[in-house]
Amino acid sequence: MTRIVIYLVLAMLLSCDTVADNKTQVVKSDRSTPTAKSASTDKQSSAAFPALKRITLPIDIKKGLLLPASPEQWEPCCLYIPENGLKLYAAASGDQVGVLKLTKPNSSSEFYESQIEYINGTTAEFKFKHFEMVGYEIYALKFRDSKGTFVQLENRMWIDGEEFSQSNLLVRSWFDYALQKEEILGWYANKPGLTLWGKPNKSSSQIKELKGDLLEINLTDETVNNWVKVRVDEYKAHPCVDPDSKPVNTYSGWIELIDDYGLLNIWFYEKGC
Repeated sequence: MTRIVIYLVLAMLLSCDTVADNKTQVVKSDRSTPTAKSASTDKQSSAAFPALKRITLPIDIKKGLLLPASPEQWEPCCLYIPENGLKLYAAASGDQVGVLKLTKPNSSSEFYESQIEYINGTTAEFKFKHFEMVGYEIYALKFRDSKGTFVQLENRMWIDGEEFSQSNLLVRSWFDYALQKEEILGWYANKPGLTLWGKPNKSSSQIKELKGDLLEINLTDETVNNWVKVRVDEYKAHPCVDPDSKPVNTYSGWIELIDDYGLLNIWFYEKGC
């Protein structure tokens, strides 16, 4: 009877989370990049996240990503899901209901997809929107909550940190992910824009409104709560469009890195130019 109830609950959750294009395919990005005049580089660093022996789940990390401790050693490409999969639970510390597994559309494909294999033998597609592109066609699982050693994926199912830490996956808050990200073209303010403040509070002076990708945000390691000190370089032409483009103005101040929903206020070109 308990299993029947669990399956009914999962069916209700999945029915709210099903669309025609819900198959996970590592072939697209939500953002387009400027047209480059010359061959440009994708500056994603494989050593952006230092190796750690074991995962910890601080209670203040409620939203973020699951990333490998050593991205350069991760196999297979290009979803950060272990080859043996991840056990899925209907609730933190609850009964296992299935496994999140890698699949291939065909034997000749270089890219993996993902699906849920339930313990009753049925399967369901795992949506592309539950991942974040963190490099050139490289995708990490997003999580939306945590309890104890468990984290809740975007599809509202839970996985146990005691398990995925054995696969060399670590939790990263959105805040730490941004600060530790290396060798990218630059960060840019989310729409509709972001205020550059004189100090890490909204009672200080407003220096400039940051909008678009001609105002490049460079993060420093100076932080106060959800605030980070930044240098902003203003361009007339994006460096991807004109590789010789130089900043026409430079500003220094503070931005609120995390919004009211616990997500980043900034973005970057995942594929470079």
